[in-house]
Amino acid sequence: MNTPLEMALSHWSEVSPILTPPHSEEAYDRTVEAMEALLEMVDDNPDHPLYGLLDTLSLFVETYDREHYQLPKAAPNEVLDFLMKEHNMTQKQLESLGFDKQSNISNILKGKVQMNTRHIKVACEVFHVGAGAFI
Repeated sequence: MNTPLEMALSHWSEVSPILTPPHSEEAYDRTVEAMEALLEMVDDNPDHPLYGLLDTLSLFVETYDREHYQLPKAAPNEVLDFLMKEHNMTQKQLESLGFDKQSNISNILKGKVQMNTRHIKVACEVFHVGAGAFI
């Protein structure tokens, strides 16, 4: 009988590169690349068969980020501004990624409008950080 564990063990050499938490920058980059490819396939569908894998890779990336990259303690709009500058991203580019309209992004960056949960979710996906960066 082929149990899930037996099946996993028989394919471990093929799947271990993406199912092992990254411990180096190179492994982290591979994990982010795999996660981005899965995001394209899975979209936002929790019923997709690969959604669990996407969730696992997201946890790997979030853990690596937390352990290796310290974000400054700041207001959410300041964190967004910092991340945009670090990634050389314009408001127009962030808009094209589904964050919000450019005029709303401008108001968020100025502190006139608060980030909502959708903004936080998109920012986490775009910048590969956990939601805690904005809370």
